Amino acid sequence: MTVSEQHDPVAAYGAAWLATDEQDRRALLARAWAPDGVYCDPLDLVTGREALAAHIAATQASLAGGRVEVTGEPTRHHDSALFHWRITDASGATVLTGLDVVQFDDAGRIRRLTGFFDDAPAAS
Repeated sequence: MTVSEQHDPVAAYGAAWLATDEQDRRALLARAWAPDGVYCDPLDLVTGREALAAHIAATQASLAGGRVEVTGEPTRHHDSALFHWRITDASGATVLTGLDVVQFDDAGRIRRLTGFFDDAPAAS
């Protein structure tokens, strides 16, 4: 798998978190996520592309105008990548940051994501 093939699924996955249209989100996840891919962070364990699409929609609804976005470029080697992300509120202030580690399947899609949360920024 080439570096650009590994980068594309991460970009599509990040775009899926920004997509507000359900059809767009599902199309992005079809490019990025294995059908039986596993999403695991400190709060949630989600299996399957359809379940992930629903999880993203529920998270977006809970953010009330905030967003989840990938920050910077992923670091890659072999069949894995690591990238950072942040969650912002409706005003654009960062409320949580973290990093995700992904493993790709033979087709280059994400088959497993393990997410880690940094400490939430102090309220100002």
